[in-house]
Parts: sequence; structure tokens; C-alpha cells
Amino acid sequence: MSEEFINNLECKKVEPRDISILEALSRFDCGNTDSPYHDVSSRMLGRFKQYILGNSENLTDIYYIVWDRVDIFLFFSLQASLVFCTGLIEPEDVNALKTVYKWAKQADNNDYKDFPDRNTFNGLIDTFDKISRNYKRQDDGVINILKRIINCKTSDIQNNIYVERCIPSVEIVNFCKNHALREKWNSANISTPIGATLFWFKILPIIEEVSNQIGCVYVSLFAADVSTDETDDKRKLLSYYENALMFVKNEKLQALKPLYDWECIFLCQKISELCRKRESFKRNFLSGFTENDV
Repeated sequence: MSEEFINNLECKKVEPRDISILEALSRFDCGNTDSPYHDVSSRMLGRFKQYILGNSENLTDIYYIVWDRVDIFLFFSLQASLVFCTGLIEPEDVNALKTVYKWAKQADNNDYKDFPDRNTFNGLIDTFDKISRNYKRQDDGVINILKRIINCKTSDIQNNIYVERCIPSVEIVNFCKNHALREKWNSANISTPIGATLFWFKILPIIEEVSNQIGCVYVSLFAADVSTDETDDKRKLLSYYENALMFVKNEKLQALKPLYDWECIFLCQKISELCRKRESFKRNFLSGFTENDV
């Protein structure tokens, strides 16, 4: 791999109304029109152009390009985000727990008005016991978390979403390579993919700097349109994100999905983990991928 070539590429933050970038984008190729991901790349390119033209009031991310000051090898955008954990109490369990809590509180006060018959109450107690066993909370208990949720909901004027924990993160919103530059890339004796290589060399340092400044823990993205069939292309793309970029599907974490990403799969990784394994991935893992893999 020619690290000298890669190190000489500039990673540039793009300011709105930087019209000079549009000329370079006129040569940007989103890939084979038969590919299921050509349309996704084209939409990303369209959003990027609107950002440059200043027609982006609804876009909250910041765009960057990686280029040799003539051609753009890829562009990407970043924005601040939150991932969150809801593992303590699932939404479908809240109503049952809330009912048991209400009646238990009434019983503590010897208030049996509108109290249910014994069979109904015992059934709900069984439900509560089952839910409690499922969560296996060892410190402050499911019932105490439930009390906090109920108290917050009754005191709030707004209809908020309640989660166990929020974790600051950086989201890669757009990530798109230029297929027209494969020859130029290969002529520098680089056999690894443009996107993966520049992620480790150019994108991760920016994410690391942001995390050092404001304490972000995760980097996340939405990948692979889940509305598509389980095609080889889709499996290959997920394998690429999971293996070449080390993102994972973390079942304990979730993220809010905007309309733009509704049909995509949420992937994330700890920034510290990416930084810890950066050198080994540069040396070993990327060598197992070629530009034809994605």
C-alpha cells in the first residue's frame, strides 16, 4: 500500500457555497447503474450538491471531501448524535408494571377503591414477577426505575421519550466513494478499497479529535437498505462494514431514525476500540479486501 500517496491526499471541510467543489463533483461517478446502491449514492451526491449551493436548511451534518486537489476520491458527512439503551424496561411492559405499581401503592395506603378482584390482581402480580425475572436488575430494581418513569411522565408537560441511558456519539450520515478514480487509485499501487482505506487514514482521525473535545463514545451509521432482498450485494455490503470498518449490530443500543434512514440497519462501534485497533487493521485486515469487494 502506498501510504505516501494516501498521506498526500487532503481531507477538506466543505463550506456552503464553495462552488469550486461543484466542478470536481461533475466528474464524480456513483457506480454501476445496475447496482442496488447506485440510487443511494446518487441521493447522497444530490444532498451534497444542495449543501454546497446553500439550499440545506434541513441538513444538520457537516461535509468533507478527500481529494488530490483535482479529483474527489470520496465525500462524507458527520453530525453529533445520541445512541441510547432501553434494555431495562421494554415499552410493552410499562403498562403492566404501571398498573401493578398503582394498585400496590393504593394497598399501602389501605385504599381499596376500584381495586380489582383477587384473580385479576394475582394475574398482574404474576406478570410483574415474570418481567422482573426477565430484567434481573441487581442494584435499584425494576420497580424503582418504574417509579422514576411514572413520576417523570406525570410531571412533564411535553411528551418525551424515556430511555435508560443516552450516550453521545458521532454519526457518519453520508459516505460515498468515486468509482471513476479506480484507475488513479490502482496506479498508486493500492489494492485495498478506496472507502475502507480512507476511513482508517482520513475519517477516523477527525472522529477521534471530536471525541477528545466533547467526549463522544460511539461512532454510528445506518447501512444497507433493509427493504431490499437478501442479495449477495447486500450481504457483501454488511460484511464490508462489519469486517473492513469493524462496525457491529449492537443489540443493546438503539438510535433515533430520521426519515432518510428509516429502512436502514443501525451499526455502531466504540471510538476507542477503532483507535486501539487502527494500526492492526491498516496492516492486516485491509489487506484481505480489494476494490471489487464493495
